[in-house]
Amino acid sequence: MENQLQNMEGQLRNSQELSLRTQHIDLIKLSISNENISKVWRAHHGHGDMTYDEFQCHVFVNIALSQLQMLFELGSLSDNQLKTHLYEGFKNQYYRAFWDKAKDHRKAVLTDKAGKAKQFHDLCEEAYKSGIKET
Repeated sequence: MENQLQNMEGQLRNSQELSLRTQHIDLIKLSISNENISKVWRAHHGHGDMTYDEFQCHVFVNIALSQLQMLFELGSLSDNQLKTHLYEGFKNQYYRAFWDKAKDHRKAVLTDKAGKAKQFHDLCEEAYKSGIKET
């Protein structure tokens, strides 16, 4: 009975986290699609110096990495599959620019400091450093 209760609590947490991520993505999509709203988002997140085009690229990479992170945390991507995606992505200047600006914040807000979220962050950092070496 106790095990069943723990499973249900875990499912509830996962559902709540998915709901919050979905709301976050909705806000991001709104900020990408509307230049005036993007000004608010950029100023709030310390990116007021970015052009609208730079911001759109920055936010797209955020969405792409968040999707990979969710797939990885849910077990839909293996370590090797994730590494392949990340190493390919971080060859791209926009991924590196995003990570350079966002890695400290993303690390500070990790919900799982020792598990999959931390592992994802560490793999991003490895891929970022590898991408820098290739340029």
